[in-house]
Amino acid sequence: MNKLFLVFLASLILYGCNNHVAPIENGATDMTSAGKEYKKFIPLFKNAAEIVRRDSKCKRVQLVDISLSKSTVENPVFMVTCDDKNNRLFNTFVPYFKVKNYQPTNGN
Repeated sequence: MNKLFLVFLASLILYGCNNHVAPIENGATDMTSAGKEYKKFIPLFKNAAEIVRRDSKCKRVQLVDISLSKSTVENPVFMVTCDDKNNRLFNTFVPYFKVKNYQPTNGN
């Protein structure tokens, strides 16, 4: 076999194809439990879900909300709750600047 092909094959095995896109639960991006001062950020919840759903650990996005412990009204931090492969929930925190500036790639 070609040496370059073997390197390519090894990198696929080690790092994967990185095409993972987890589903988003219905209603996961629709509302917030944070105060009314954060409601203006609800339209960005879909961006936060899109960012995190590409993480290979995330098997399904369950919920997006504002992390009150990590946020200020001017600089919110988005908390995305996912299921892992063992159906355990975990949170990923995404800063406002990353969510606000998110641009889908490859039509996604």
